Amino acid sequence: MSGELTAFLSAICYSLSYVFLRKGQVERETPDNGLFLVLAVSSAVLVFASLIHMAMGPHRAPLPNFHAPATLYFVAGGITSTFLGRLALYAAIDRLGATRGVVIKTLEPLVTLGIALFMLGEKMRGTDKVSILLLLSGLVLLSLEPYLFPKRLIRSVFVQGVLVGLGAAILQGIGHTIRKVGMSAVPLNPLYAAAIDVVAAFLVYTLVLAAIGRLPRFIRQLSTSSWYLYVAGILSATGVLLFFDAVSKIPVFTAAFIAGSQPLFVALLSAALLSSVETLNWAVFIASWLVAAGIIMAGWW
Repeated sequence: MSGELTAFLSAICYSLSYVFLRKGQVERETPDNGLFLVLAVSSAVLVFASLIHMAMGPHRAPLPNFHAPATLYFVAGGITSTFLGRLALYAAIDRLGATRGVVIKTLEPLVTLGIALFMLGEKMRGTDKVSILLLLSGLVLLSLEPYLFPKRLIRSVFVQGVLVGLGAAILQGIGHTIRKVGMSAVPLNPLYAAAIDVVAAFLVYTLVLAAIGRLPRFIRQLSTSSWYLYVAGILSATGVLLFFDAVSKIPVFTAAFIAGSQPLFVALLSAALLSSVETLNWAVFIASWLVAAGIIMAGWW
């Protein structure tokens, strides 16, 4: 498949994972908004898929240049984007809901674009300026929501969610760029790269939890968590894999902008599946469409 198509499919998988994550957050309380379980499931899925691929592949070294120092880019990308970025994003979704949290996260392609332009030498096209204007217009409209609907939102919680969402955008934008550098430096199958990324994030998070004495609690909670979180983990693993496949074929900011069309899908899915959980209004829908339009324009034209 083309890089544009896999980036688009990645956006769909990520969108579904956020909706199921939100369902799981509401159904049962999770101490870290579901991150540990999602990373555990994603790691298991990608490691299992990698082992199957190795067993069924040709009889040659399955991980070319695995020993190369450049492979550490995948580890760094996993820690930055998949661990720290998601830690912030899941907290934003818990405070704002899936749609608003993902709309705020769409600053991520702008971070990726800036890094790609100034550090990777990639070129900006004329339509990218229009795309950025649409994206920023959607974000401005969303930021006005507490003033347009003062009775529906607690401003302090909204501001907290926005700040955390901005942190997620920056971390994930940096992580996407690191992934691109890794895919350019190491001729590695996207499946293995995705597995290294997610497993690195899971292991680092596990070590952090062990260091602060909270790991046993999280392990016990695996058996009592909502099944929605398990589905979110599978979809998240698929999204990471598809994104790695995309950045191996097309410029990283193009892949990031296409994958960033998530607000459109999340808004539609939230209206259908989260109507009893999230209260959406015209400002959120218009903001989602503006952001998605800008991102799709950047990715496809």
